[in-house]
Amino acid sequence: MHLSSATVAVLLISFADLGLVGMATLWDARSRRNSNGRADSLRWPTKISVASAIAGQLLYLVLVAAWLFRWVRFYPGAPVPTNAIVVGLILALVALIAGVFSQGLTRWATMFAAVMMIGLWLLAAVASAAV
Repeated sequence: MHLSSATVAVLLISFADLGLVGMATLWDARSRRNSNGRADSLRWPTKISVASAIAGQLLYLVLVAAWLFRWVRFYPGAPVPTNAIVVGLILALVALIAGVFSQGLTRWATMFAAVMMIGLWLLAAVASAAV
């Protein structure tokens, strides 16, 4: 298995997005302490944006792993990559839209991660069609 510099860059972006969303969620959870010292629960748009951002990023990493280890054949119209790309774009759009209605640092982190995911998924669509 040979990793090109473009593959390494894509993997770094993916793991950075995961870390950014995770750290922002933990930071917001720490900052939302009530008078009893317990953390207030996240609002539902924040939960949806974090869950869809993490799920979309993990799906992308699974697709990259399938490509690197040749678990799935990639060709134009292949069902697995095509369906993964469609689901990944939907998850990224859900993360972006729910991120707009989120709160705190998680809002900006999920919106940034969602925009980066949209770019990565579009890159995967172009690469899948070009193979």
